[in-house]
Amino acid sequence: MRRTYISPEYQYNNVYGTFNMKELSPFFGSKMLKIEDLLKIDNNSILYYEEPSGEQLSKPISESLKVLSLDNLKLNNHTSELNTKNINNPILTLNINYLDILRQYLFAILKKNKTFIDVLNKYTINNSISSIIYDYINFNILNKYNTPTIDLFISYNDIIGNNSNLKYNIKFNPNIMNNSNIRNKFSVSTDTINNIITLNYNQEQNANLYNFDYYFNIYYYKL
Repeated sequence: MRRTYISPEYQYNNVYGTFNMKELSPFFGSKMLKIEDLLKIDNNSILYYEEPSGEQLSKPISESLKVLSLDNLKLNNHTSELNTKNINNPILTLNINYLDILRQYLFAILKKNKTFIDVLNKYTINNSISSIIYDYINFNILNKYNTPTIDLFISYNDIIGNNSNLKYNIKFNPNIMNNSNIRNKFSVSTDTINNIITLNYNQEQNANLYNFDYYFNIYYYKL
């Protein structure tokens, strides 16, 4: 028998390529997902189908419809606060987790396009196709986009003429998204450690007469 000179303490086992989601770039290039130049997080929804296991199959068995509402995505990934130190013109502060919004949006887009069709849970290191899709996004896509820009929408509500409107009452409201409600007078700062954009808007109408609804869109541009 021919000697292999391989120590018996070591074994070589074949593993699925989907165990490692980080794309490497050899000298002659590598495959890479085509990504859009601009991603717009507005008031639409993303629809996709998957099996109860999270898998997507070329021959579906019992897949069901999943819906990602971009309104809910933004609502669940930001906080709002109204600083009333200036009683007539309080300041709205929004803290927006822009990276989690991008991550969840990309996940739904990859699902919608069935990018990982027929990749089964058993082919993944954590036995979860959803887990490796997020790994792929984290390793290969998130760093391909700039820190986003924000469109802020503000719609004022009359307090005096409507007893149901309370002073300093603010509300996240997707229905106000139209060009007439866009505001340009606000400041933005970015915390790249915690991936938070902080937006400050000074109420322009007298708070004794008006409160307001707010909404925002987010735009991610490819580097």
